[in-house]
Amino acid sequence: MLTADDSLTRALYGLIICRLDGAFLNSAKKRQEYIDLAKKGIAGFLLFGGKRNEIKEFLTVLQNQSDYPLLIASDIEKGVGQQVDGTTVFPCQMAVSAACYRRDDTDSQEIRMLLKSICAEAADVGINMPLIPVVDVNTNSLNPIICNRAFSDDPVITAWYSRLYIETIKETGLITSAKHFPGHGSTLSDSHLTLPEINKTLTELNALELIPFKEAIDAGVDSIMVGHLSLPLIDSLPATVSEEIVTNMLRKTLSFEGLILTDALNMDALKGIDSVHTKCINAGGDILLHPVNVMRAVSELNDSIETGILKVERVYESFKRVLNLRKKLKKTDTTYVDYKTHDDLSLRLFDKSITLVKGDLPSFTEKPCDVKFIYLGGFSSKVFLYTLFGGNNIMDKPFIDGKRVVAAIYTSVSAFSKNFCVSDMEIRSLKRIIKRAGHTTVISFGNPYVLKHFEEADVLIAAYDSSEKAERAVLRCLMGESPMSGHLPVKLP
Repeated sequence: MLTADDSLTRALYGLIICRLDGAFLNSAKKRQEYIDLAKKGIAGFLLFGGKRNEIKEFLTVLQNQSDYPLLIASDIEKGVGQQVDGTTVFPCQMAVSAACYRRDDTDSQEIRMLLKSICAEAADVGINMPLIPVVDVNTNSLNPIICNRAFSDDPVITAWYSRLYIETIKETGLITSAKHFPGHGSTLSDSHLTLPEINKTLTELNALELIPFKEAIDAGVDSIMVGHLSLPLIDSLPATVSEEIVTNMLRKTLSFEGLILTDALNMDALKGIDSVHTKCINAGGDILLHPVNVMRAVSELNDSIETGILKVERVYESFKRVLNLRKKLKKTDTTYVDYKTHDDLSLRLFDKSITLVKGDLPSFTEKPCDVKFIYLGGFSSKVFLYTLFGGNNIMDKPFIDGKRVVAAIYTSVSAFSKNFCVSDMEIRSLKRIIKRAGHTTVISFGNPYVLKHFEEADVLIAAYDSSEKAERAVLRCLMGESPMSGHLPVKLP
């Protein structure tokens, strides 16, 4: 029989979702650490990486060690393939809105197919809490961490996609989660590295950032993630530890009754804040996501209760809310998941997302293709380069004069990435080439806003992603095998 102290300790563990590294499951020690946490009453795990069958097997083991269903969360904005090998990678949210631009019922049906495919794969491996959708309105073209993860820079458009995502995911029985409250779209910095500041009043937030969150709440979203954001015109404290923002704004003013979780607590935005776990719960949060050290987090919460800083009633209020959601989870039948059909759908959406931003597409069908090729920025799978251009990468050299030039720009919008845009030196170099070339096509693989620097180019193309699938989709468009039918979801300054 549990003592009162044991019960309270289990309740504290029950407020935490901790990291699970799928790539380390070959370690018996690591597996046992996760199993021990499940036995102690941890609320769940945040999954990063791993192989499909290994993840599936081990998450089943973990669920069997827990008194109640564990919350298995994961950032799978681009499908389970974003985290787990052997599953499908889909386009990012901005690419989805470019491919399916609310034109007719076909677009919404295709999005529903996308989400049901993602949810089927999530359930197959054991994920029951996909941390989607991102409902931030990306109004800052220099935003290094939201950018193409958002649907649009328009709050009404963002709200439309957010509702469709939430309603469809809920139909599958999985837990929905809107992020990052009260809106991360206007920031200039990455909260993984520092604390972004948003100098907006509540009136201004209501007119833009909060519109998709209100729509999400109306659609019945199960949980909302609070971003590590500074809003000095509302509170001097960061949003995650602000009672004004979490309790008064989200819980009371917006009448949100679901689960409130923090963004990952290992991020540097909250670095230096003492007793951060206690402050998150006192602010009104229910789930501490990805603390640096689970044992230290529980110990801190215990100490705060003993000193009266944290009330037991506050702990049990959140614990009850978390437990009620966990009890609603049902095992999903995943006897057969059609990964081949999902991959076909993914390729079709990548094709549909490719957007002709400016100009008329020239022909690239002649053999050999007499085009000079440049790639800038970071990662490239080189499929684009080697398939069409035989690996010939050139920069600012005399033999581009009067020639046809294709410039591919690769950027990556992700945590800790410093490759979300192109450097000033690369911009200047490409501008010189555009002036000297006879005809220039500039393609953005990733951040579409980089195209704003090259309005003098003859053709501008947005692909929204730097993956091999995006490269092959662009190739099919250039070779005339697929129409370039995407719609640009943001305004290029």
